Amino acid sequence: MKFQKIVVNTLLKLLSKLNLRQARWLGRVLGSIVWRTDSGPKKSTLRNLELAYPDMNQADRDLLAKRSLQHMFSLLPEFAITWNASSDWLQNQVQSIQGEALLACPEGKGVIILAPHLGNWEAMGQIIATKVAMTAMYAPPKQAFLEPIVRSARERFGVNMVPATAKGVIGLTRALKKNESVFILPDQVPDGTGGIHAPFFNVNAFTMKLAAGLISRTGCKVVMAAGFQSADGWNIVLEEADPEIYSEDVHTSVAAMNRSVEKLVSYHPEQYQWEYKRFRKLQDPSIHYYRF
Repeated sequence: MKFQKIVVNTLLKLLSKLNLRQARWLGRVLGSIVWRTDSGPKKSTLRNLELAYPDMNQADRDLLAKRSLQHMFSLLPEFAITWNASSDWLQNQVQSIQGEALLACPEGKGVIILAPHLGNWEAMGQIIATKVAMTAMYAPPKQAFLEPIVRSARERFGVNMVPATAKGVIGLTRALKKNESVFILPDQVPDGTGGIHAPFFNVNAFTMKLAAGLISRTGCKVVMAAGFQSADGWNIVLEEADPEIYSEDVHTSVAAMNRSVEKLVSYHPEQYQWEYKRFRKLQDPSIHYYRF
């Protein structure tokens, strides 16, 4: 474990010395190599795209899958750069911010920022943290030695990290009631009773109900967010969620959240994390999309 920690720390330090163009070039090279293999990431990417875009012809789907893998492999060096960069440097890489006024908290209400695994969510989260008081839920990585690296990187601009537990939910609720913002990644498969099934890219996917619960308890506003890669940095897009996300019916609210994520993905589908096994918990246990 100690050896792994040394290797990873050294790798991240080396990668952090790259500029964004070099990081993305490296991602294109590595992604192209993986595309030529019979690897798990390639298989799950293609399977998810088959489910999400059944009417897309195979050539276009293959091209989208390849570009998605290239994007995925550009993220590790980009994250390394992001985690070590100054606030001024990050701000200078922002080419545009669409909808920045949406970050303002209404009187007596907080804002939930829903940011799917799209573009560079780490950079976007740190940039937004310089503009608003923000709390984010944090699940430690499986590799314990990575926790201090990731946690310190996310906290350095004042983000209050809370655990992915009932105690953490209380922390998010308190932040919203204090007229602050919370940052949530809405497209991860939740554990246990933390989700319900709702339509997502043509599949009834097991989806977190955390945001729906927070909306119900606090009456907060919801903003969808993504930090898309651009030629020389990132374009941040902030937009209102589907209005049905405010429904008191949890199924209606969660379905609206998924539609809001789909809309963001439609702007740059090649920058979405398609290799993630999003559809692994289904209502019909006999269906297994990822048995290759």
